[in-house]
Amino acid sequence: MRNKQAGGILVITLVILAGIVAALAVTAANQEVRTRTTINRLEHRRARLAAEAGIARAVASLATQDPNLVLQDGDWFILGNQAADRFLIGDDSFRLEVKDASSFVSLNSATEDQLLNLGLTTEQTDSLLDWREPDAPARPEGAKNDYYNSLEEPYNMKGARLDSLDELMLIKGFDFMAVYGALQDSGNAIRNGEGAFALSQLVTADAYSPNEGKTDVNQAQLQQFTQAGIPPQTAAAIIARRNGQGSFTSMTQVLQTPGLNNNSAGTLLDQFSVSSEARVEGKLNLNTVSESTLLSIPNVSTDIAQAIVSQQASGGFAALSELLTIPGMTLELVAETADRFAVGSDTFLIRVTGRAGRTDVSLEAVVQLQNGTPVLVKILETPQSDMRALWNWTDETTNEVEISG
Repeated sequence: MRNKQAGGILVITLVILAGIVAALAVTAANQEVRTRTTINRLEHRRARLAAEAGIARAVASLATQDPNLVLQDGDWFILGNQAADRFLIGDDSFRLEVKDASSFVSLNSATEDQLLNLGLTTEQTDSLLDWREPDAPARPEGAKNDYYNSLEEPYNMKGARLDSLDELMLIKGFDFMAVYGALQDSGNAIRNGEGAFALSQLVTADAYSPNEGKTDVNQAQLQQFTQAGIPPQTAAAIIARRNGQGSFTSMTQVLQTPGLNNNSAGTLLDQFSVSSEARVEGKLNLNTVSESTLLSIPNVSTDIAQAIVSQQASGGFAALSELLTIPGMTLELVAETADRFAVGSDTFLIRVTGRAGRTDVSLEAVVQLQNGTPVLVKILETPQSDMRALWNWTDETTNEVEISG
């Protein structure tokens, strides 16, 4: 009997000990989870601070940039070696790339034919244009509030300019893959050697160029034209055309004045504008735009696009009139495309990824040059914490730069 009692006590003791061990294991596991969560939270905070340090570094690189002429030789362009450099801040780091916003197609001013040339479907093109325009009726494959209000989680269409690239994913026909995946092969999609580009590599919601210092062609008098170098007969023809049709709404209309030659066209491009605004949206900077983006412009051939990119590498374009020196750019084609181009930019995109431990935080910032000073306009969260693939960065860096305290 005594042995049975002892055995029972032993079993009970073992059960209690097993329970205690199990409880301790659960407590230890919970503590490990809390510790890991705390570490993750701290790493995330440090990684964001590193990313913000990268933004500050990039903003400083724009301090000496003249917005009227943006070439590929500025401090901003060299900084980060196109994200191949890793900047070290103690145990943390960041990678960055500064992009001229005017090297991208503007989602807020791109025309229907340009959007289709980018490889967007008719549904995407119609829906994007509908999203931008508050009062126009819906296009055949587009959408207005009746469509968005009928969704499972209803909302209203914007009816105004887009504020970010990710806003596209609210528009009918777009989702994450439509924005960040390869464009569908619609027969006219722009392609590189490895396949179709992602839309995110070609477009932006923020792209402005300075327009100060130019004479408003709709207000200019005969003397102002002739003082700029326009022959009196040509100047009179421009004024007569303006009086006959009303104010010019594009430089294309101006450059289609009968009797215009290359010299007069060049002067008009460099010294006159159809807008009196200090800045204009959506022009492509000839000095930074890629061949792929150039091909979105109707009637711009591969040869012309390659010639423009080649000129970028050999000094760039000091003035719009230099378009007339590009092989294949006839006066007629320059007139047709003149409103698409600039040689400067006052808006830049900063793409940066901060890292702390195993944690990445990616941010995109928009910077505007205002009166010679770079001003941080907004910082945008990115759809993924690690944007290397979506920004077309290499996985690994080739150089490390230590930043001292």
